[in-house]
Amino acid sequence: MNDAHGFVDLFCRLWRGNLRLKLLNSVAVICLTAICPALKQGAIEAQEASDQPYELKGEMPGISMKQFKANHRHPDCFNSSARQTSCHIRDGVSFAGMTAQTFTGCTDALCTSQGIFADFFDGRLVSLSYGVRCGGQGDCLQIIIRALKQKYGEPTTETKSSAAWKNRVGTLKVSELDGDISITSTLTENPTTKDI
Repeated sequence: MNDAHGFVDLFCRLWRGNLRLKLLNSVAVICLTAICPALKQGAIEAQEASDQPYELKGEMPGISMKQFKANHRHPDCFNSSARQTSCHIRDGVSFAGMTAQTFTGCTDALCTSQGIFADFFDGRLVSLSYGVRCGGQGDCLQIIIRALKQKYGEPTTETKSSAAWKNRVGTLKVSELDGDISITSTLTENPTTKDI
């Protein structure tokens, strides 16, 4: 339960308790018994309305492929099916001060895990990933996690090598493997992962 829901519950319990002690008017008690659940429902609806996919450097799942291509010069895109398209950006990619060690024409094995990766379904972005390499700047994963905590608060889960944030509409995951750091924002309802 988030802080808003807990506050509303506490407020309603205290309010009803004070009214029971101070008011003998049963109409007022009945009225607040009806109002407090409505206040709580309003807090829940406000939280749900504020849920959005996690944004990475100005882009988030849900944007159009046209908008993505307008934001990036020369994305390397291919259709994996009639409804699915994947794009890879290699040049000039960085995240939280970490730079991708890749460029157009790179054939090195590192180039396949670095850069920007975007997956589209019916022309809408459903997954956006940044792959960067730690260039001896200290604990790169923790630098990125701290930056994301400043923006999104505490992660839902966190280990030594990863962190994840989740809300009703999206997931943000950060992980490190052999010096490669992956930062991925996806829609919760990702049609590319559905079996039907």
